[in-house]
Amino acid sequence: MVKAKINNVQVTLDGPPKVHNATRKLKNGNGTFDGIISNIKSMKKAGITVDIRMNVTKLNMNSFTELSDVLAKENLTDCYIIPAAVVAYQGVDSNVAKNCLTCSEYSEKFLEYRKILFEKNFMESGYPPTPNYMKNYCYGDNVSSYSIDPSGNVYKCWIDVGDFSRSLGNIKEFTEKRLESISERSQKYNGLIYSCKQLFCCKNACRYQN
Repeated sequence: MVKAKINNVQVTLDGPPKVHNATRKLKNGNGTFDGIISNIKSMKKAGITVDIRMNVTKLNMNSFTELSDVLAKENLTDCYIIPAAVVAYQGVDSNVAKNCLTCSEYSEKFLEYRKILFEKNFMESGYPPTPNYMKNYCYGDNVSSYSIDPSGNVYKCWIDVGDFSRSLGNIKEFTEKRLESISERSQKYNGLIYSCKQLFCCKNACRYQN
């Protein structure tokens, strides 16, 4: 990654070891938590900054404190910790959907998590929360950002991955002219402007849902 000039990586954990390893297993059944922590340390040693994202559901929402304790013990308080709600988009398995938090449930947990990070001296805990100007909401509405699947199919938003009808083409076919065409096709994720005084805080949130 250093040779490829990658300087920032986001890595997901589903909670502390016991919780994470219950769902994030290798083919042989072994858990992946320790391996991920080892890789995070290797990247940091190489000068790559690492953001750690915990995907939050009803199944693991009460294990954030334990995860933060583990990360602090592993000297990872200088990583940016992102507690992110799992959202049930179209076509998602019903078992996933039933375990998703509502917006209000997640909002309450999010404030709780930020306070925990602040008290444990994690970097940029963002607590107490204050409005910050946002240039864009996510990767999906960033004009220079795309998601690429293992076969090289290109999508504007990672939620589209696997739905070939929403693919913008394959990276093997890309030319400058092709990129101009793709940019036009992906405008639904970009440039939505509303006369709202709070727009600078949320940038109209998720384009896919809107």
